[in-house]
Amino acid sequence: MVKIIFGFILGFFILYVSNVSAVFYVHDCQKLTQENVIYVLNGNINDNSTGNCFNISANNIKFDCADNTIHLTKNGSMVFVANGVKT
Repeated sequence: MVKIIFGFILGFFILYVSNVSAVFYVHDCQKLTQENVIYVLNGNINDNSTGNCFNISANNIKFDCADNTIHLTKNGSMVFVANGVKT
């Protein structure tokens, strides 16, 4: 519970001091596609699928693991930034 509250406080602080429009909390592997946002990992990930866990494909994305870990058991990248994307 304390970790969740701290995450919300941290997210709002980052939103206040950054040039971003929103904070999204993620808990599983996915494509990150919205520009000008912060994605915060809200739990550890143990993924056994093939491929990249987080695929950043939009500009000005900030990704915060928030002291969580990403563990992949097969080939792939934990965080992949698409060619030409500015983060």
